[in-house]
Amino acid sequence: MTRLFNEKFGTFALITASHLAALWMLVAGLNKPALTPPAPLPTVMVEMLPAVQPVQQEIPKPKPPEPKPEPKPRETPKPQPKKETPRTTTSEKALTAPKEETPPAQPTASAPPETSAPPSPPAPPAPPAPPPVTPPRFNAAYLNNPAPVYPPILRRAGEESKVVLRVLVTVEGTAGEVQVLRPGSSVLFDEAALAAVRKWRFVPAKRGDTPVAEWVQVPIDFKLN
Repeated sequence: MTRLFNEKFGTFALITASHLAALWMLVAGLNKPALTPPAPLPTVMVEMLPAVQPVQQEIPKPKPPEPKPEPKPRETPKPQPKKETPRTTTSEKALTAPKEETPPAQPTASAPPETSAPPSPPAPPAPPAPPPVTPPRFNAAYLNNPAPVYPPILRRAGEESKVVLRVLVTVEGTAGEVQVLRPGSSVLFDEAALAAVRKWRFVPAKRGDTPVAEWVQVPIDFKLN
């Protein structure tokens, strides 16, 4: 316990002594006269300039002497022929040279005036288109064309067929020429159709109001009722 007390007392004494020393130094510093700081020395700025390279002076080369122009040869003047002065006579019978008469100017032949080409005649109008042709007819009711005769043998056999004829109808309306275009199943059908159509009357074809000859196809059917 005595040791602990001694340690605390020593620490307290050390702190007290340090405080007293600081207080003393503070009081001693206040009593001293204030020192004036020395005046600042003037500063000198030194700028480092780059080293200047010496300039080499170019020595001018002497110019070559200009060539002297060669003297031109003098031209010797050519002797001019002397002009002969005409002789004059004071006599009244002096001859006078006849004056040359200038021929009268002939009129130049002028080019004939250009004549404009006559205008081309207008193109003739296109011819009118021909009127259409009306085909001939064979089935008009007023013609009263009889039907072809059915062949009896083929009727009894019960055979039917169809024949197509090609007929040239004349201007008068008659059969001028008759041809078999598509024959039937038997020659008897063809002959019966030809015999009947050769006697038929037709309405002729017309171009406008004018009758014309024209071909027409006529089918003939042979059927049993």
